[in-house]
Amino acid sequence: MKLGEFQDAIDRHGDDLATWPAGLRQPGLALLLASPAARRTLDEARSLRSAFKSVSPIRAPKSLIDRIVLGAVGAVSQPPTSATQSNLQNRRS
Repeated sequence: MKLGEFQDAIDRHGDDLATWPAGLRQPGLALLLASPAARRTLDEARSLRSAFKSVSPIRAPKSLIDRIVLGAVGAVSQPPTSATQSNLQNRRS
């Protein structure tokens, strides 16, 4: 396993190698034994998880959710203007 693959596995499966899919566990452990960079990567992931656990979640106010939904419904129900069509054509080019 290469360091980039190790980082990807941490991003996808977390910093506890015991919870990784069986096919990734052994290569991940082998890399940890051989690579100081892999150990630093794992330490950083664990520090980040710890930092996030210590912070209370931020809840979006219901009014924000309502505004987003209303804006999305309004955007779908409105026919595109010539300016919108022009912007879409410019993005495609």
